[in-house]
Amino acid sequence: MKKEGNTIINIRNLDFQYREHGFRLQIPEVSISGGHKIAVLGPSGCGKTTFLRLLAGIHIPQHGTLTVDGVDISQLADTKRRNFRISRIGFVFQEFELLDYLNVLENILLPFRINSALCFDAEVENRAIRLASEVGLADKLKQRPTDLSHGEKQRVAIARALIIQPRILLADEPTGNLDPKNKQHIKMLLFEQASQTCATLIFITHDHSLLSGFDHVIDFEDFVQGGSQ
Repeated sequence: MKKEGNTIINIRNLDFQYREHGFRLQIPEVSISGGHKIAVLGPSGCGKTTFLRLLAGIHIPQHGTLTVDGVDISQLADTKRRNFRISRIGFVFQEFELLDYLNVLENILLPFRINSALCFDAEVENRAIRLASEVGLADKLKQRPTDLSHGEKQRVAIARALIIQPRILLADEPTGNLDPKNKQHIKMLLFEQASQTCATLIFITHDHSLLSGFDHVIDFEDFVQGGSQ
């Protein structure tokens, strides 16, 4: 594991565009150190989610360099890019992306079931049970997402993102539909879990009340031109 403080994300002259509706994201330079907690701030439509998808290799920039954990992911073929993402990046999706036909434990373990780059064993299952307990879901392991509250679904999504012990944890508006108390709870939960493994946390928000405790804040409104995403 790299020591905290080494550069883990390095962006130079990045240019990305959704050609079908004119949205364009241009980032001259961003450098993020390992182990840091970064808030990405900005109103809806300014490119915050697009940024996370670029970091995860879901989208590829048309121009510029994007190095994540020492790898220029834009140069990887599709399969290698998927393997990179599944083994190094935990992604907490805005809409959770839980599977209703799986129970809580099975949803947490899903990354190990869908990609051969990860090796499932008893230690992984024990880690999933431990994570569920740490996020307050110890008594929900056999329940389906349809039986859970919004906040409980959010915690399942967080545990699933953490199960791979990611180098980078991406959280897309993880507090968007929560009340003020639970917003702070989820933020602190992500802080604690990221700190345990020295993971870098990239936390998307438009809520200024959540900015305390972050090492840096990036205002994304400066980077977008036209359209919305």
